[in-house]
Amino acid sequence: MRAAGSQDVSNDHSGYCVSHSSSENVMDIIQEFHEPCVQDHIDLLIEKSLTVDKVPDDQREVVQDDSDDTVNDTIDGNYQSEDINLNNIPGSSHSISGLARSKPEYSIEYFINEPESLLHCAGLENYEKFVTVFWSLGPAVHNLKYIRNDTPSVVNQFLMVLWKLRRNESDAPLAMHFDTDRASVGSIFIIWIIHMSQQWSLIDMWPSRELVDLYMPDTFKLNYPKIRGIVDGTEFEIERPTNPRTQQSTFSQYKNRNTMKAGLIMTPGGLISYHAPAYGGSTSDRQLIERCDFLRKCQPGDVIMADKGFNVQDLFAPYSLAKHRIHIEREIGLVKTFRILKSQLNHNYVSFASEIIGVCVMLANFKENIMAPKQK
Repeated sequence: MRAAGSQDVSNDHSGYCVSHSSSENVMDIIQEFHEPCVQDHIDLLIEKSLTVDKVPDDQREVVQDDSDDTVNDTIDGNYQSEDINLNNIPGSSHSISGLARSKPEYSIEYFINEPESLLHCAGLENYEKFVTVFWSLGPAVHNLKYIRNDTPSVVNQFLMVLWKLRRNESDAPLAMHFDTDRASVGSIFIIWIIHMSQQWSLIDMWPSRELVDLYMPDTFKLNYPKIRGIVDGTEFEIERPTNPRTQQSTFSQYKNRNTMKAGLIMTPGGLISYHAPAYGGSTSDRQLIERCDFLRKCQPGDVIMADKGFNVQDLFAPYSLAKHRIHIEREIGLVKTFRILKSQLNHNYVSFASEIIGVCVMLANFKENIMAPKQK
């Protein structure tokens, strides 16, 4: 094990830990995950993704979607969610397929030299970052199956999903922007969210002790040198369920509305290294943390800190984090720049709450780091 502050990290951790200094370092772990043909995958994905012309309808493979059967339900056991039918997604009962088709209003080509527009619509700073995130999902994105055959190109599907996450756009405008129908927008969104969540969940984002020390800001080194992470929770509102028991299990006394709740852990360097599944808003802070498994990842002597506002002080180090709490709040704010988490989550998407927040957390990790650069 190398000493804290060393500029070289053992290769034993290169495939499982992420440097915190910039979002580009997230790719260190993803490159290991996609061995042995990293460059071949990059070339293939970029070649395919930059082709915005649609595949002719007579060449598309149409199969019955079975994504609902593969979703791992991580919602609170007391939350009895309703069955999801892709045909019942908002807007799916209406279609603009009868209208004359025209060229899509937007495609990824439009944003290649428009970084500000891409940040506004998709939440990523530039086109290069967009390609990097797209590549991290692997070649399987070209083999996703849908119940409809009128879908945009693969790269524009990804753009559409990011657009919906970032702007919380309804299906009708997205259908017009990407020259498809509202039902296709809903099914594409759910299928991509499931795939993105499952793909990224295979990557262990928990950094090694050496990397935590290496990218730890000086203020933490002086005051809390053994800190491994800061834990906090966040809630996001959902539409009021119709089932009385579901209403009860999701009602938050703190927010005085129906919500879902998730726990996050941020390293001192600004990486969200762990996120808990989403639970009903009635779940207490202590229950939320006790159901997590991150404590098994810690090593003897590690310190997990929680602010007084997060009621788990008896489980973790009882330190006052008044001047450091702002960092994790800013990180949570970065996650919530994807506005789907700042508006009422549609009841048809509640069963995918864990997947949605997991995707938003990973996208936030790809964004520029909120922490100030480490002083040399």
